[in-house]
Amino acid sequence: MMRAMPEATVLPEIPTGISNLGMPSPLVTGLDDNDDDPLLHIKDAGIGSYVLELVSIWGDLMSHLQQIRYGSHQNAWHPDSAYQKIRVQIFETECILPQKHRFDFVKFGERSSTEIAKFRQYWDHWILSQMLYHGIQATLNHPFLHFFRKNDQQSVRPPSFQQHVIDHSILHSRWIVRLVELCQEKQFQLSDPFVGYLVSVTATVNFFLGFSKDKQLAAKAIENFDKCEDFVGQLAQKWKHLNHTRTKLSKLAQIVPRSPESRHGTRRPRVNEGLIWSLLDYAASSSPEDKTREAYDIVEVDVNTQYLSPLEQQSLRTTQTTSPEILPPGNTNDWMHDNFSLEMLEIPDMPGLLIPDEYWTSGQL
Repeated sequence: MMRAMPEATVLPEIPTGISNLGMPSPLVTGLDDNDDDPLLHIKDAGIGSYVLELVSIWGDLMSHLQQIRYGSHQNAWHPDSAYQKIRVQIFETECILPQKHRFDFVKFGERSSTEIAKFRQYWDHWILSQMLYHGIQATLNHPFLHFFRKNDQQSVRPPSFQQHVIDHSILHSRWIVRLVELCQEKQFQLSDPFVGYLVSVTATVNFFLGFSKDKQLAAKAIENFDKCEDFVGQLAQKWKHLNHTRTKLSKLAQIVPRSPESRHGTRRPRVNEGLIWSLLDYAASSSPEDKTREAYDIVEVDVNTQYLSPLEQQSLRTTQTTSPEILPPGNTNDWMHDNFSLEMLEIPDMPGLLIPDEYWTSGQL
């Protein structure tokens, strides 16, 4: 069982410096006009304290990933599963975050680079809170975790839960990329290597989404994979240990389908399962590959490409009698050996969730 989140009474006292970070003036006025909004009456503990809350949830997520990797099997849709417990912690964090720290009210994208630089310490914490919030959920709903199966762990999955997982992996992985782009637009240099880790995990989400039969979605996922890989590469210039992360991502880049034709070839994509785990595991992500250990950890998984439903009605797939198999030609590296392979899983066709444009541009936290 996943350890429960510690009670507030047993947690160490939050450092005063974290609670009292200077905050820029709000761009939104009239917050007190709606006295009925409960978010306006939440006591502010400081942006740093909410980062610590999210770090605690991330720690539980890492424990959850370890349990999955080493054989623990839970139906994620069950209310007592580790998956649902982590979701509840996310919901509880949303309930305690004051309005003044939420995406729609801080308006990071509308502030000048000079103003942002003046309150660098606050924005460092705020960006990290956003990265953690979306990174945790992108990882929790990672296609790799939900849509691969071992021979002795077959189970029927509710289609609505599968759709939930896919939609949230898309939503939160896109938000990570959008946050990186916002920082670049504001010339706000991200230098935290932990952010590099979160972006590299997002790259692996987009790697899987890049094999979608929805051409528009696949193209966007591949574009975002490249942006994530580039960002990690830039950060590796400062933090040399991230070069190991970049090397692992470059191996995935070799089999990313760069054209519709490569997504509809004659063979399914194969990827080293140990390589994916080493990118998801924070302790291993920026460490050199241990090929000997991977040989014992990897299991063969039979996966198909049809695991993703389109988001837009006009791009619904045409029913096919057989699922196309794909693999870009010329990738015969040892790390892609059949004994160490993972293929893409088939998910039943389901109508895509129609998400309005504003849902992708308004922050949830």
